[in-house]
Amino acid sequence: MLNKQFFVSVFILVIAGFFRFFHLSQYPLLPYSNFLMSGDIFISMFISIVIGLIGILGLYVLVKELFSWQIGAIASFLMAVSMWHITYSQSGLTYILIPTIFVWTFFFMWYGMRKSHIGSFVIAGILGAAGIYTSYSNLWSIAITIVLFLNYWSYLKKDFEYSKYEFARNKLLQGFTILFLTALIILLPAGFNNWQNSNTILTILSDSILSKSDVFSTLTRNVTETLNMFMPTIIVGRGPDIAQLPPISWPICILFIIGFARELAHWFSRKHGHFSTSHTFIFAWFIFMLMPGFLSASSPSQASIIGVLPVIFIFAARGIWWIFDKLNHWEYTTHPDKHKLFHGHFAPSVLFALWVLLIAVSFHELWRYLKLII
Repeated sequence: MLNKQFFVSVFILVIAGFFRFFHLSQYPLLPYSNFLMSGDIFISMFISIVIGLIGILGLYVLVKELFSWQIGAIASFLMAVSMWHITYSQSGLTYILIPTIFVWTFFFMWYGMRKSHIGSFVIAGILGAAGIYTSYSNLWSIAITIVLFLNYWSYLKKDFEYSKYEFARNKLLQGFTILFLTALIILLPAGFNNWQNSNTILTILSDSILSKSDVFSTLTRNVTETLNMFMPTIIVGRGPDIAQLPPISWPICILFIIGFARELAHWFSRKHGHFSTSHTFIFAWFIFMLMPGFLSASSPSQASIIGVLPVIFIFAARGIWWIFDKLNHWEYTTHPDKHKLFHGHFAPSVLFALWVLLIAVSFHELWRYLKLII
């Protein structure tokens, strides 16, 4: 039987489809070589839109597993209307593969870890290896995976009694071993080719700050310019940047900062005697996927850090949920007679305010998009 969550996810995908197919013929074609289909640019644009939609669905199911379906719905809605994601979805370029592969890799990894489902680890290994073929920046997913593994191991050790811990530990080791072996097998051809031809490794090093004589000043510049991309007044530079507008609008920027600060405080609180696994995961994701921008030899671009895009909306969604949860608590305190009637749900006035906020954000993003193409 179809439930509310199904209709919400379909609604979000419909909104996302509208934003991406709207004025598609007026989208400025770009003089780049890394299109998904070299023969027909418009076919590439259509394929990249579909890939973008798959990524939005992936973010919904991932955040649903991490936190709740409501936060998953908010995060995926924000990405659905985001100008940054829309422009890369319409571009026909391979960059849109990065966030899409990321969310599905981590969904299957998280699902396999929590449910001890070996098949999910296999799929995660396949997707993770495919992501590395897509972009070398996806190599940072290995670091995220290791951090997640170590944190979950610590969680099992502290929260489980010995007999259950031993069983869960063995399942965890089995799952991650299969994940890494699957990825290794798929990456063997690329590894052998790079071993035979050292030019690839030299190219990667030449594109990093290690090729610069003053590493520290380059790193300082890159960190500043990368973090400035999240400030609503910044005008992004040239290169593979599609939009000459701030990648994150000021409403989402504020919500992101609120969510980030709130989740950081929760993470450091260690309420159960250890760092929250879900919070460790999203913070590791955020930090490591900024590294391609931090370590770039040239000025960082939106394309270089596009892997951080989904987690930005996770933090923004957590910020929204925290704000409206506080408003809901205040509403119940002010009108205790309504508490029994709407127990466990947002009061109608709070729910209406949430809808108004999301609609306002979507119209603001649509205005930003129209400013880009018209």
